[in-house]
Parts: sequence; C-alpha cells; structure tokens
Amino acid sequence: MKKLPTLAMLILFGLFAAACQRGQLARATEPTVTIAAPTTAPLAAAGTPAPTPAAVATKPTLASANVRVKLLQAQGGRVSWSHAKNLLVFDVGGKEGKSDVYIARLDGADKRCLTCDKKDVPQLQNGNPEWHPSGEWIVFQAQDPALQSLPGAAGNFVSSPGIGIHNNIWVMNADGSKFWQVTHVQNRHGTLHPQFSPDGTKIVWSEIIQPGDGMGGQWAIKLGDFSIVSGEPRVTNIQTLTPGNLELYETHGFSPDNRKLIFSGVPQGKYYYDMDIYTYDLTTQQLTRLTENDEWDEHAHYSPDGKWIVWISSTDIPQVKAKSLAEMEQNPLKTDVWIMNADGSNKRRLTRFNDPNAPEGRLARDGLIVGDMAWGPDSRSFAAKIQRGRVESIVLIEFDPRVGVTLRGDPTTTPQTIEPKPGATYRDMTYCTPDGVAQKMDVMYPRPIGEKPLPVAVYIHGGGWTAGDKSGGAGSLDARELLARGYLVVSLNYRLAPQYKWPAQITDVKCAIRHLRAHAAMYHLDSNKIGVWGSSAGGHLVAMLGTTDQSAGFDVGEYADQSSRVQAVVDLFGPADLPAMLNERALVIGQTVFGATSRDDPILVKASPVTYITPDDPPFLILQGDKDNTVPPEQSQILYDKLKAAGVPATLVIVKNAGHGFAPSGGDISPSRAELTKMIGNFFDQHLK
Repeated sequence: MKKLPTLAMLILFGLFAAACQRGQLARATEPTVTIAAPTTAPLAAAGTPAPTPAAVATKPTLASANVRVKLLQAQGGRVSWSHAKNLLVFDVGGKEGKSDVYIARLDGADKRCLTCDKKDVPQLQNGNPEWHPSGEWIVFQAQDPALQSLPGAAGNFVSSPGIGIHNNIWVMNADGSKFWQVTHVQNRHGTLHPQFSPDGTKIVWSEIIQPGDGMGGQWAIKLGDFSIVSGEPRVTNIQTLTPGNLELYETHGFSPDNRKLIFSGVPQGKYYYDMDIYTYDLTTQQLTRLTENDEWDEHAHYSPDGKWIVWISSTDIPQVKAKSLAEMEQNPLKTDVWIMNADGSNKRRLTRFNDPNAPEGRLARDGLIVGDMAWGPDSRSFAAKIQRGRVESIVLIEFDPRVGVTLRGDPTTTPQTIEPKPGATYRDMTYCTPDGVAQKMDVMYPRPIGEKPLPVAVYIHGGGWTAGDKSGGAGSLDARELLARGYLVVSLNYRLAPQYKWPAQITDVKCAIRHLRAHAAMYHLDSNKIGVWGSSAGGHLVAMLGTTDQSAGFDVGEYADQSSRVQAVVDLFGPADLPAMLNERALVIGQTVFGATSRDDPILVKASPVTYITPDDPPFLILQGDKDNTVPPEQSQILYDKLKAAGVPATLVIVKNAGHGFAPSGGDISPSRAELTKMIGNFFDQHLK
C-alpha cells in the first residue's frame, strides 16, 4: 500500500483525528529533565463566548442502548475529569491559531481559563490537559514560539494540541498560577497526549524521535517517573518505547493497576484507517493488539474499575475510507463510541451519533466525530468531545456497559447455568453472595472438551488486597497456556479492603472452591484436581488455600458441606509471614487490610500461611523475583523452608533481575516470563493429571 506523505498525514490527523504478538522493545534511558523554576501569575477569569453546541441539547437525552447524553460545555475540546476534585479541565480553540486550557465544574459553574494571558507559559496553542490523580497538578501541551512553523492555516493545524508539532510538555498547579516546562523539543519534533498513571508516579506521552519529510516522522512513547520535590514537579528516568515498531504512537494512559500502557498505533506505511488499539505490559513487555480491522480506532481508556475499555471507531458507520488528502477533504471522518471488556472481548457499539434512526442521531447527516474521553469515578459515565464541522462541545455520556450487541471477539454471556462448550467463556458468574454482595468469576473452557471431567486451574489476582480484578494481574498471562493444556480456567474476584477487611478475602476464595465442587457436574470438572495460582496478594491467598482447612475458621457461608482444599498451589511472590514483612513503612497495609495496630498484632499471625503448614498440605511451586522490593525474597524463602521442614513437596525458583511482578531490574529476567509460564503448566500437569 502506498504510503501517505508525512505532512499530509499530520494535517489530516489535525483536521480529523485530533478533532475527533509481542513486539520488540526499543528503550533508551535519558537524563533527568531539568524543569525551569516556577513562576507565578494572577488567575485569569474566563469570558469565552459559547457557540451553538455540536451535538445535543442541555437536557438529558435518552440515546441508544440505555445511553444518556447531556451537554456539559457548549465550547470545549480534549477533556480530563478529576475524581479527587470532581472538576473538568479541557482545551478551547480560539481564533488565529490560539487555544487555551480551562477548568470548570461538571454543571458548568466556576469556568475559568488557566493559561489565558499568562506571561510564564507560551501564548499560542495550549491544550490536551490531563489531571494528576491527586487533583493538584495538570499536565498539558504548549506550542513553542521559538520553533519555526508552517505559515497560515497549515501551521495552525499542525501545531494544534491534537497534532502536537512544536508542542512541549508542561505541568502547572491546579489553579494555573505556576508553570514548569518538562520537554524542549527541536524543530520539526513534537509531543502528544500526556497522561499520568493512576498512582501518580508515572507520566507518559508520545513524541517524534525522528522527523521525516515535512513535519512528520517516527513517533515513540516516552515514559518517565513523576514526583514532587520541595513542592516542585520532577520528571526523571525518561525511557523511549517503540513496541511493535509502529510509525505512530498516540498514548491514552494506563491500566488501573498501573501495569499496562494503552495507546493507538499505526503500522509502518499504513493509513489512519489502519489505526488500532494496543496495550503494552510494562512488566512482561507483551504487546497486545485489541482491535484489528480496516477502521479508525483511537482514544482508548480503561474504566477506573478495570473492567471496560471505551474507544472511538469508524466501524459500522457508512463512509468513504479515504486514502488521500483530497479524499479526506471530500469525505470527513465519522466516529462513535465503542466499548469492550478489558481483555478485548465482547466489543460493541455504545453510541449512535452517526445513525439518523437513533435518538442521539438527529445531526447524523452532517457527520459527527467523537474525540477524546475521560471516565467518571463510577465507571458508568464519561465526558467526551463531540465535533460537528469546526464546532467542538463536551458531553456527558451515562450508560449501562452490559447493554449492546456483541460484534466480534470471544462470545461472553451471563447465564444462570453453564453448558460446557469448547472454547466458551462465561463471564461474571456469581459463585457466592457473602453479606448479600455477589462475588463474580470468569469460567473459560479449553479446546477440545472430552468426556472425562476437566482438571481446574483457579486464578486469584493481586493488588494489595485493596485493588485489582479477575481480568488482570501478573498471573493472568498464564491462562492461555493452561487452556491450551486442557484445563478449565477460572478467575476470581473477591471483596477488597478497606471496605471489607480481612478475613473477607480468604473466606470469599474458599467459598469459590466450595462452589466449584458443589457444581462439578455442571462445570464438567474433576473436583479432586483443583489447582490454584496467584500473584502478590493473590499469591498470599492461594498459599492460604493450600495450608488451611476447616479448622482455621475461614470456611464460612455457602456450600458448607463442601471442602475448600486444593491439590496444587503456585505462589507468585506472595506474602507468607506478615509479621516479618510489615515494617513501619508497610504497616499501613496491615492497618488498612487486616486492622492490625502493630506488627505484633495477633491478627497478622492468623493471616499468615506459614502459621498453618502441616505435612498433608498440597505441593507448592513458589516463584519469586530476587529484586522484589514490595514482597521481599525472604518471604518466599521462609515459606519454602517451613514447607520442606514439614515434608511438603515444594519448589522455590528465584528469578534473577526481577522486581515485583517480575518487572526487569538490571537486565533480562531469568528464567524468562515465557519459561515461568511453562513451569506453571508443567507443575500442574505433574500434580493434576
């Protein structure tokens, strides 16, 4: 396919896109960014006129698939939603190549400009703002006036925040009174879409690393550490990432567990209708392509609870897929919002702004572009940029994510009963309802399924007992291998602290094992061949499953006539001896999760797997990084030594150059992550088949 000239691509991207496997990792560590000293300026009030809204009326409108759309800002573009302060920050385009960053409440009150007439920040194109999770900082792009741009309208387009040529990354405080410059790009370079990690310790953006003809070239992902030192923001340890060797990388943020990057990408030599959504696991360096079609897929964001991803797509919208600048000018892009599960399954269209037969499609004949989005804290609503022609507005979209038609991906259902089928996946099955709170699991069947009941591998996610989801975590990478080996794979959610303190977590997962045994015939499983694996806090819970029986007092609730014992345990860097692990710094976890008042609190002993070890415990495989600063290697060594002393079959594998989650530290990890997955499969084969 012929390659679109680079400058034309960028102009198109500004006019339309901005409006709106495993890959090799190329990484280069760069010096610490020196951020200029802060400057102060009085807060400017906003006095921006409000043009006709792009898409909807001010009253809520019932849209397709139980979606409600409400106008938030009649004039506004790329948007970010602070959950800490319940405020929006967004950019507003003006005349003569000028745009600025504004802040407002969701009801539109207290709108004010943060960058207008500020002498300490460039007064050209300012935009693409993003909140720090604390609500105290905002990262944004600002056009560098010292760099030579194209004259006239073309220069304004390519330097706009949605294209980012000659844009630098800046940080300001929440009231716009102090500004710090992060990057200093050269001529014909640029930046795009800066984002903070959910824990606030990382920052990511896209940047041109090699300009090509015109003002395009090779883009890359930039990832750095973000910290506050003496009241000033610092960006350090910047890395350059090019997973999959794509041509364009457009960053959209992180997964809620801070583990994955999510971004849009265009392969070398392709067009923007070949743009797809990707995730990149920072721990395993695994690149995953979530969309794969000849459509325009962009602006993907994880929901705060980690269950969903929304993105914009041209899929199912009749339109000419332009392959040149002239075609694009005659046939503008049209997009709507789509939603999928976090693993890329169950894709379905959420909005129908471009469907004249839909309630929200009254302007469909004009063609609308849905642009960037920002989730609300409830994972059931988000703010989105809507564009019709040159008019940009911000709307609130509220929805039920369960509603919609499955288009592609593995079929997922929520049945009351399960019919075992080769390759079938049943999501969000209720296994127990402690205190009236339904706990969910996903059930995945291998191919093929024989007449013989299946061995079971149950996965328990990590997240410090306070976060995480059954669809993620370090151990989730092993599910595909286990399915290929013929295991019924079950992944569990459980109640999380601090809302539910210990022992809710262990009583939930024990109830799940009892549930599986009670319904062995329905699931077509062998109740005498149940293995468990889990990482971090999940590693702790699987170790507790392996060492405790009913006498420990954790078998409460439903299916009391069934056993929660398991036949094999794989513990990935899980805490084993809590009193020995919880130093003063980590004691806050003991308080939040276990309600412990000190490291000598008896509750920590009762919550430690080493307390319950007996000779009849099942075999253990323990995998531990040698440079893990979250769960020290001594924890796995203590568990291994006590298991061996009791005569329990146990294997300890220390993974070299591996931090928490097997993140590389000081070199490639050894054994590799793929080799560890094989070890887990071999271990289960040995003890469950």
